[in-house]
Amino acid sequence: MSKTKISTKTSCILWGKSAGRCAKCNKILYTDSNTLKSLNLADIAHNIADNPGGSRGDKEKSGKLANDIFNLLLLCKECHKEIDDDPISYTVEKLHEIKSSHERDIEFLTSFVNSRKSHIITYVCNISYQRNPVDLEQAANALFKNGYRPATTNGIDLSLSGSAITDRDEKFWQNEKTNLVSTFNRDIRDRITKTGDIKHVSLFALAPIPLLIKLGTLFTDKIPVEVYQKHREPDTWEWLNVQKIEYKLEKLRNTGSNIALILSLSGQISCDDVKRILGDDVSIWEINIDNPNNDFIKSKQHVDGFRLIIRKAFNEIKKCHGADEPISVFPAIPISAAIEVGRVWMPKADLPLIIYDRNRDANLKFMKALTIGGET
Repeated sequence: MSKTKISTKTSCILWGKSAGRCAKCNKILYTDSNTLKSLNLADIAHNIADNPGGSRGDKEKSGKLANDIFNLLLLCKECHKEIDDDPISYTVEKLHEIKSSHERDIEFLTSFVNSRKSHIITYVCNISYQRNPVDLEQAANALFKNGYRPATTNGIDLSLSGSAITDRDEKFWQNEKTNLVSTFNRDIRDRITKTGDIKHVSLFALAPIPLLIKLGTLFTDKIPVEVYQKHREPDTWEWLNVQKIEYKLEKLRNTGSNIALILSLSGQISCDDVKRILGDDVSIWEINIDNPNNDFIKSKQHVDGFRLIIRKAFNEIKKCHGADEPISVFPAIPISAAIEVGRVWMPKADLPLIIYDRNRDANLKFMKALTIGGET
């Protein structure tokens, strides 16, 4: 514990730069979490100790930096004890980065103006037997990192609550599709096209691929829509800075009147998988990447690149095969890519899509799930 009396001026500046939160764990330090009473739960900690014998003490610097704002961190008592008990792990450099990162985030988040608000829209439904909700706190953090703040506290949820049926049930796809469209029309459509109070959307979804594609078709280009991807490693919705992905569009077969588009991004789909469903009379196109895996989309650039290649695929397929036959889509793609398939598809210009889904309860065979476009 510091024995140096920190000046009122320095203490106020540190509280302001830290927004009253622990620089290490982000805990609020001015309210008791149990009683909700206003309390001062903070310790003002030193990076380089205020005496040479303390944690990270220094004979020359301890005295000089004892009341220096750049050497001070606002911490909860638990984190303060942790860093002082383990100076080997919590070096001067490590604590400087913790302090700097926290204060940069606070400055960034408090610099928003009203034009940087975005409506969080969520959609989840059963994937096989699992139903994983979207963590709104994680979603809000992803917005903050992307330069936006939530327009409302709870967001807008398009999910069908209480549904127990899964994708093995024949009624599943039509029930979910009907609910998705009707809920969108009720809660969102007019707020985009008529009243205009929704000006920017941040979309977070966890659902089977065919329904995600349908979800994408509901959003027009009238407003910006930011589609987020849930990462497995690390567990976050935030965009990461990683290397560029090269997408490839290839024509694998041109021997039939039926048209199939394979999307081998999360995993590999073979021509034999398609022929088992459509027979030998099929022309097959494929979008793929090197080393397909289910966690490859890490950045906005990866999503933008996929938008370009799927747009090219729709154009090339129509140019090659004409406008008479639908495209049977066999997808193994991440969440964000599935939504972008629907957003890119144009109802008046593009061929109808027949979306297949790989069903775990049918020995991983593809089953017809939804048709998009061409409906009577």
